[in-house]
Amino acid sequence: MAPRVAANPVEANCVAANLVVGSDGSTTFSGSSAGLSTSADRRRFHVLRKGFNAILIGGNTAAHEPYATTPLPLIVLSTRPLSGQAAKNPQAIAWNKPMRDAISDATNTYGRVLIEAGPSFLREAITTGLVSDLYLTISPISGGENRIDLTQLTSSFEEISRESIEGTLFLHYGLAPSHD
Repeated sequence: MAPRVAANPVEANCVAANLVVGSDGSTTFSGSSAGLSTSADRRRFHVLRKGFNAILIGGNTAAHEPYATTPLPLIVLSTRPLSGQAAKNPQAIAWNKPMRDAISDATNTYGRVLIEAGPSFLREAITTGLVSDLYLTISPISGGENRIDLTQLTSSFEEISRESIEGTLFLHYGLAPSHD
């Protein structure tokens, strides 16, 4: 079943965020989110990306995650030059601007934007009120680093759907009506 990619599928400018966490709330395993990913998560991740026109990440994600190639333009929000594998990505551009401006400019330029970032970046993006959908994958893997409080992360959202595939839980949240 393909994930629904926006609260309003005909919405031209949509900002969604995607995050994988371990069953204990860890956001990295051996320094990378890839260590938490399952084969079901990777399949869902690639399907999800197809609903968007650009990817937005932070400098830390660019430095530590495998972004040498992406099927979409990659916007790296950072005060530093591109680094890590993202520096090799011909579709990567670096922006040094406030989060609200970056999200606004990204949607004005690309339309549908998917945020793929760590919890700090994601929390900051959510506080702008511009993130309409949150896709959260809970992997059966535990024992990683950088644990987060999922209740706090999802407090501005309401659950739309949940599905378990091969021991991996997929949750989709939409911005709660009080936050529109």
